[in-house]
This record gives sequence, C-alpha cells and structure tokens, in this order.
Amino acid sequence: MRPLAITLAITLALGACAGGQRWSKAGVTADTAASDVADCRSLAYQATRRDSQIDSDILASRGVAYVIIAHLFYRGVATCQNAFPFVPDLVFQTLLNPQQDAKVGLTDLGVAIVDRLLTNGVLVDVTHASDLAQQQIFDMARDHGNAPVISSHNGVRGTSNYPLNLSPEAILRIRDSKGVIGVILFPYWLRQPADQVFGKDGFSLIFNAIDSIAAVTGSYDNIAIGSDLDGFIQPVQGCSDYSQTPVLVAAIRARYPAVADGILWRNALDVLERGWKGVTAAAATT
Repeated sequence: MRPLAITLAITLALGACAGGQRWSKAGVTADTAASDVADCRSLAYQATRRDSQIDSDILASRGVAYVIIAHLFYRGVATCQNAFPFVPDLVFQTLLNPQQDAKVGLTDLGVAIVDRLLTNGVLVDVTHASDLAQQQIFDMARDHGNAPVISSHNGVRGTSNYPLNLSPEAILRIRDSKGVIGVILFPYWLRQPADQVFGKDGFSLIFNAIDSIAAVTGSYDNIAIGSDLDGFIQPVQGCSDYSQTPVLVAAIRARYPAVADGILWRNALDVLERGWKGVTAAAATT
C-alpha cells in the first residue's frame, strides 16, 4: 500500500494534474504524477489567458482531476482567506488584499468556471476560498447531481481557529457531498493561535485534526492526508518531505488501524472515482 498512499498524497497536494497520454482514471503512479506536474502547471498558466469555458474544457479533456478556485490573493474569481502565518487578518485585508470585497464570494467569472468544471467532471477545491465563496461552491455542486467537493490541504477551526481553516459547517457540506478533506501538514494551521510560539509539534497535531473532523462528520470517511509538502510550509516534525511519508503512514496505521486505509488512500480514491471524469478519449489519442 505504501506506493499508493504516497501517490494519493501527491494527488491531493499537487492537484492530480496530468497529460492526456500519461494518466488515466484507472491507473495513476507516483512516477507519472511527478513527471506531469510541470506540464499541468504550464497548461493551467496558459488557461488563465484565454476564455474560461474553452479552458475548462481543455483542462478536463487533458485529465485534470481538480481545480482550486481561490488562492493567496483575490484574482477576480473568488474571494479568499488570509493564508499568511503571523500576518493579522486586518493587515491582510487592508494592505495585502485591498481589492477584495467582503460581500463577494464567487464573481460572475468564478460562477462560470465552477459551473463548467462541475459539468465536465472536474472536482472543485474550496481550500483558500472565503466562507461565502465556499457556500456558493457547495450549492453549485449540490445542483450538479451532488458532485463531491474537496478541500485538498487544510486545517479545521476545531483545532486551529483561523478563518482559513474549515468551519464545522463547511466540513458538514463536504461530508454531505461525499467529498474529502486533505489534512495539511503545517503546524501553524493545526494548532490554536495561543499555541503558536511554544505549542507542540509532530504527528499529534495531525491526529487532533483528524479526530476533530470525525467528531463533526460522525466517521472517518471524508478524511485524507493533503500534506501541502510542495507548498510554502514548514512541515510537522517527522515528515519534512515526501521521502518521510512512510513514517507518517506507519503512524496513522498504528493510531487508526481500522480506518487507516481510508485515510491514507481509499477515501481519496473513492472521490476521484465518483467525481472525476478522467482523460477523454480524444485527448488520450493526441
């Protein structure tokens, strides 16, 4: 199971991006994931420069599994939360992200993009999105046959009370969509504000987030490991990079023997199988 667990950690952390000839819905390997990331990032960059409907169709046909709608700054698609550690929300809102309107969730462009992604069988990721934008995405996914919604790399407010992290309401909406939450491996988003200077580190922070999600949802069926090891984070002690993921896998198996497979790979794979259309026949032959 170790290669599959690592593959799905990469899948959540990097966006499951793939060239049409290399990936299929039935077979994904860690090698193809790593080698296709650059190609996908190039395609995604080019896509931002063209018509959103055409671009969404292209991304879907090439096998992109999910798209994150918001990120660090407002870009005219969806409003976002402050994702800068130790930067007060007021500073972020007034100095770093002043163009954002708190009364807006998804813009018209954002609605069009989300609608097209859901229509094309591409999963939508609510990480970084404001609560209002998340609510709109959940509602749209519900109206598209209750499509699964994901949060690929995030903490939860139950253990780390920051606006960036998922609220109990958002966790329930993800559960109701039969989606999945990838727990981030960044201690800052796993512990409370008062614990940031002298707070604990290590796998216990991950376990606390996992248990907090399960307490809200009533099961471990919507939990995965999102990591964000390719992002701008200082990872938890014990898993500083992908080479150490087997240590984390062993720790999760020891802590959650009955549900470890679900957390490590099955929950994420289930969402991919239900919500991701995969590479189209036309793209697979190009």
